[in-house]
Amino acid sequence: DTYSQQSQQSQQKEHLWNYDQESDNGPSIPSFWEFSPIQPKQCHGNNLIHGFDNWNALHEAFEQATAYSALRFMLWNQYFANNPNTVQFHNPANYYHQDIIIPLCPNTVIQAKHGPLIFVNTENMVLECAGHTGQGQDFRETTKGGNPHSGGCILELTHGGSHFSFGSHARNVRFRGISFAGATRSSLA
Repeated sequence: DTYSQQSQQSQQKEHLWNYDQESDNGPSIPSFWEFSPIQPKQCHGNNLIHGFDNWNALHEAFEQATAYSALRFMLWNQYFANNPNTVQFHNPANYYHQDIIIPLCPNTVIQAKHGPLIFVNTENMVLECAGHTGQGQDFRETTKGGNPHSGGCILELTHGGSHFSFGSHARNVRFRGISFAGATRSSLA
C-alpha cells in the first residue's frame, strides 16, 4: 500500500516536470516544496508554524535545493534545445528563481555534533527563523542559559569548523533571525 502511494506520488511529480513542447511559455517547473521529498515539520508548541529543528534535516533541505536548481537548469536547457527560435530565450525574468525559503522552528538550537557542514550551491535562498521578531538585535543578548526565548534560532557547531560553504552557483543567499555559534573557521553569513 505504501509502495503504491509512493509510485503514484512519483508519477505526479514526473508530470509536473514535463512541459508542452508546442507552447512558448517555457518548461513547467514545480515549486521547490513540490519537488523536495523533505518537508518542514510542525514546530513543537505551535500548530501554525512549520520548520526544521535538526541539523540532518536542514542539511538534506539544502541538498534538495541544489538538486532543484540543477533540475531547473536542465529543464530550461532541454526546452531551448527543442525550441531554438523561442522568444523565451530573450526574457531574463524566466531564469529568476523564486526565493527558496527554508524555515527553522523558532526558539530552537540546532546542533551539528558530527554532521557535515552545509553546502550551498543555488541562488535566491533564504534560511530564516520562522516567526522571528528580534529585528536587528544581537541574539546572544536575548538568551538565558543557552535557551532562546525571543523567537530566534541558533545554529551551533560542537565539533568546530564552519557552518556553511558556498559553491560557484550560490548567489543571493540570505539569513534572517539566526545566530551562529561554535565555528572555529570562518562561517560566511
